[in-house]
Amino acid sequence: MIEAFGKQMLTAYKIIRDNKTIFFDFGASTIKKTDVQDIDYIFITHEHLDHWEMLLNYPLMKCLNKNTQIYASKTTKDIILEIFNKKEKSYTLEAREYLLSIIQNINVALFNTKYKLTESLSFEFFRSGHTFGSAMIYLISDEEKLLYTGDFDYVKKDSSRQYFVPYGVEVDTLICDGTNVVKREFKGMRIDEIRTYIERHKFVDYQIRPEKAVIYAQYLSEKIDDTIILYTEQLLWYLDIITNNGYNAFINDRVMFETKKIDYKLRYPNKKIIRLTTNKNDYLLDNKLGLHITSSELNKFINENFITKPKRIYLGHYNMNDVIESGYNSREIKLLNEGVNNYE
Repeated sequence: MIEAFGKQMLTAYKIIRDNKTIFFDFGASTIKKTDVQDIDYIFITHEHLDHWEMLLNYPLMKCLNKNTQIYASKTTKDIILEIFNKKEKSYTLEAREYLLSIIQNINVALFNTKYKLTESLSFEFFRSGHTFGSAMIYLISDEEKLLYTGDFDYVKKDSSRQYFVPYGVEVDTLICDGTNVVKREFKGMRIDEIRTYIERHKFVDYQIRPEKAVIYAQYLSEKIDDTIILYTEQLLWYLDIITNNGYNAFINDRVMFETKKIDYKLRYPNKKIIRLTTNKNDYLLDNKLGLHITSSELNKFINENFITKPKRIYLGHYNMNDVIESGYNSREIKLLNEGVNNYE
């Protein structure tokens, strides 16, 4: 049985395998204290809050089984820790120390490395392509081989945004993310619209989430000539983390970190200056790029990535209108609870 939690923040799936209670992600606001008392393992796929925010719920976490083991990639753990550090002033000292201990004790799992949990239960992380450090969870038990994709994506010519599941992996049960599954235009970047806006302005500030800032820096520097792309200081913490974990945030010499001592308008009088920031301003760039797989890519993943098609296929985290539009086949794919993704 797979139990999906909540509607507003549907990013927690509970399963029981080999008498162990396992959560895939931990973001559902409907998780109750009674749900966490017997958890053995929690797997966090990536850093977006709707996939792990309940780790910040002090009353809930006080009820968590003391022996619960939490796993994430190193990039994800580093980002979660930094996000918590930015929020810690909102907690009492007792709550802060308690939650910090839980986050610091998250176990780091490497990609494509098999980890043994019990004599009959093991797991492996595969890259999901959704964001930096995001992971799929491949769980192997005596009962079955299960793959939970979490949020995932595949973008041609961009290896950091491509899922990677080794060909030939056996999967009995497949749980797929279905966010914006039919909206190809949502995933595409509206470069023409952005170019038109930039042509009317020589100095532009764009408000954007950190992981999308890195993706935009690459695309804008490649697609729009005569531009300088600046990361502002609000992005420094994120850039440091992903750089330390092997990702390249500075694609070419036109992408750089903003130094306040430099007057970029004077230094580059013939170029347009684009600043990427998390500060709120008049032009929101964040909603012009999606990080999720489309329906055609999802079908290709299901039908071409495995030697034998999984026996059981589930779709979660979906919008029902999108599912209907995608030509949903109820004989092939079963639906878990409909949910809303708060992070595109």
